[in-house]
Amino acid sequence: MLGRLAPRSVLIVEDSVLIAMEAEESLREFGCRDISVVGVLADAIEIINDRRFDFVLLDVNLGDETTDTIALRLRADGVPFATATGYGETIADREAFHDAPVLTKPYSKEDLLLVLRDMLAGEDQDNP
Repeated sequence: MLGRLAPRSVLIVEDSVLIAMEAEESLREFGCRDISVVGVLADAIEIINDRRFDFVLLDVNLGDETTDTIALRLRADGVPFATATGYGETIADREAFHDAPVLTKPYSKEDLLLVLRDMLAGEDQDNP
C-alpha cells in the first residue's frame, strides 16, 4: 500500500500481544518488511540502543511504566514515531509526546495507514 515509501525498519513497542500482532500484520500489508516487536520497557530501550529504526509505533503505557524516555530519545535521534494509547487525552501536555501523531486504541488498519501517509508526506516536504 505504501510501496517503496514504506519504512524499511519498524519497531512496535506494545504490551498487548493482540494489538502488537494486528499492528505488525497491518505494517506488513503496507510493505514494511523488517519489523521488531517488544512489550517491555527494558527490552525497548535495549533494542533502540542497538538499532536504528525508520519508524516506531510506541504504546504510551507499558503496564505501570510509561515510554516517555523512549519518546524523548527517538525525538533526539530524529526517528519518526507515532503513539498508541487508550488514554489519548492525557498525553497532549506531556513533552515527550507533544507533537507525535496519536492513535487511540482500538485503532484500525486504516488509522495506522493514515498516520504513516501523513508522516511520509511530511518527510517528503522536509526533503524536496
